[in-house]
Amino acid sequence: MPDIDAFEECARKRGPVPAIESDVAEVRRIGGTGTPTFVINGVLLRPPYSTAGLLAHVRAALRDAK
Repeated sequence: MPDIDAFEECARKRGPVPAIESDVAEVRRIGGTGTPTFVINGVLLRPPYSTAGLLAHVRAALRDAK
């Protein structure tokens, strides 16, 4: 069940969100420059993106996680 009160409280806040700022800093550090940026298991994927290519990386990550 969604927590509407928590969502509304979050939506009222202004300024940077630490978790997002830290992710943005990490993506910039490894060379990401725009949106969307895909990082799978620390590997920065470069455009052009294809569904097949993304799926292959996700499947490999899942296989490695087992």
